[in-house]
Amino acid sequence: MTYIDTLLNQPLPLLILGVFVVLAVASELGFFAGRFLSRHFRKEQPAIDVDNNVSTITNSSLALLALFLGFTFSSALDHFEKNREAVTNEAAAITAASEIINFQPSPFKLRLKDSLGEYLDTRLKVADLPNDPDSIRMLHQESRVKQKQLWAIAEEQSAKESDSSMLQPLIEALNNVVVAETVRTESLINGVPNGLFMPVALFLLFNGVLMGVSLGEGARRHILLSWGLYFLVALAVGIIVDLDRPLKGFINVDQQAMINLKTSL
Repeated sequence: MTYIDTLLNQPLPLLILGVFVVLAVASELGFFAGRFLSRHFRKEQPAIDVDNNVSTITNSSLALLALFLGFTFSSALDHFEKNREAVTNEAAAITAASEIINFQPSPFKLRLKDSLGEYLDTRLKVADLPNDPDSIRMLHQESRVKQKQLWAIAEEQSAKESDSSMLQPLIEALNNVVVAETVRTESLINGVPNGLFMPVALFLLFNGVLMGVSLGEGARRHILLSWGLYFLVALAVGIIVDLDRPLKGFINVDQQAMINLKTSL
């Protein structure tokens, strides 16, 4: 797990607080810088309304930040929706395989049923994984081992019961199980690129400093308004990050479809 992954996997309240503190500190540094510039470079200039004078730059910077946040939110929401769909599709694929197995001849039916139950137990471990690509890939490899066990039984049945009318549906069902597991694994791994969070972080810092400079050069500080804005920005960043980690967090993908499937099997 990289340093960025560690930061993004912090609890949501801590993440929001961290972003807010960073913005507040950057704003305070900018405020003192603005005071310094105002005292040393505006001594002989006539008094003007600095708040209006810098509003164009500040508003443009905030608009660009909103654009980055909106694009990142869209990517995170798309990742969340793909994972929610992947859970449903995988549960449907395993359910269909279970129904097909019920029509297989003995003793392959019982062996396939037991092996499918073990495979489902492995897939249920997804809910306990951290939002770490390495952990997800390890579970993917474990799932592959269970899939090979299912295929080994199907191949044995194909050799001994090649004339069975339900053999081809069984092969198709097992193929669907493999595809559904692969799609879900890829959906979990391929979230919002960490590189996209870097420019967002830089824009957050830049806007914090710029807001502080504008307040430092102006006549009023607007502490409550500026800190309220920082909190809203921190809340937006926290929601985006939470959407991008569907396994853990306040906004996570419901695993109930897979849990219900276990009880039915």
